[in-house]
Amino acid sequence: MHEKKTDAPAKARAAQCVANFLSSKEVPTRKHSRTVEAILGISYSQAHRMVLGTDDWTLDELMKVASAFGSTLDDVLQPLLERRGQPSSAPPPGVPRKKS
Repeated sequence: MHEKKTDAPAKARAAQCVANFLSSKEVPTRKHSRTVEAILGISYSQAHRMVLGTDDWTLDELMKVASAFGSTLDDVLQPLLERRGQPSSAPPPGVPRKKS
């Protein structure tokens, strides 16, 4: 049988984005796991593994965390977007994207 291979660095990057986001919302580091537990309605153990970067994050989960603070997925993933040289947020509704 084949085991599902996961991208550990991707998990760690997602976890770091969430940690940065929660810290930017003035959530103390020691409360990150409890905050994720409450927002997602999952066990503390599961939330803690996600915050540590040992369990996967889904886009839906990332969006729920963002939404809980009145933010967008772009706000959570901003460090990744900036690292890749992409704009950190989409243009406002009704404003067309600039063409290169």
